[in-house]
Amino acid sequence: MDIAVKSILAPPSLSDGLRVLVERRWPRAVEREALKVDLWLPEAAFTPELAAWMARHPQHLLALRKRYFAALSTPQAEAALESLYRQAMRRRQVTLLHAGRHPDNTAASILKSLMEGRRKPPSPTGPAKAAAVGLRAARPRPRRR
Repeated sequence: MDIAVKSILAPPSLSDGLRVLVERRWPRAVEREALKVDLWLPEAAFTPELAAWMARHPQHLLALRKRYFAALSTPQAEAALESLYRQAMRRRQVTLLHAGRHPDNTAASILKSLMEGRRKPPSPTGPAKAAAVGLRAARPRPRRR
């Protein structure tokens, strides 16, 4: 599965696959039909507190990721992530949409790294768990003497 991150201002294309909006609120001045969103995950977006913290500390990307992963451990966020993983597994291409000015400081870009398995997920869901199970099974076990 390929995962891309796009701004909501970029025009939709056929190669986008599953289009997922990762924003707490629907973007202003954007009609739902024009955005062509397949799935909207407000629970997986930054909390208002985290968005305010990010506005004050835009240079602290690692701390932002850590706080975002902690926010994703709520039951609502876990359910949203599980829904996203289920739908993403059926598609070849997933495009995460954001409304931020800086693509690296958005929930969509952090969620992309999480889905690609670059970061440990906050719960036992997602591709990192499946990859870890496969690695443990493939690793040779030491012989007992």
